[in-house]
Amino acid sequence: MTISLEPKSPTLMTLGEAVVARHTTRQFLPDKPVPKDILHSALKLASLAPSNSNIQPWRLYVLSGPAADRLKKALVAEVSSGADSFARGFQTLQL
Repeated sequence: MTISLEPKSPTLMTLGEAVVARHTTRQFLPDKPVPKDILHSALKLASLAPSNSNIQPWRLYVLSGPAADRLKKALVAEVSSGADSFARGFQTLQL
């Protein structure tokens, strides 16, 4: 399944319609990976989003399987050891 970048119709939403139609996903299925084509489409769309002063500061790494497991283990060990200065500016670290 891919996400189309082309609009389905020329109809525009009003601000009110956009606000009412939005939703937030708060829970995910941890044992069900996102299909690669959906992830690729979502990241492609995200790359089109504006950034502050057009600086485009993001770097994105997508890990899965054993590589993601190793990173999680290393991050938990680092934070548990008290050497967590790298994470002090973040409110949330999503593992």
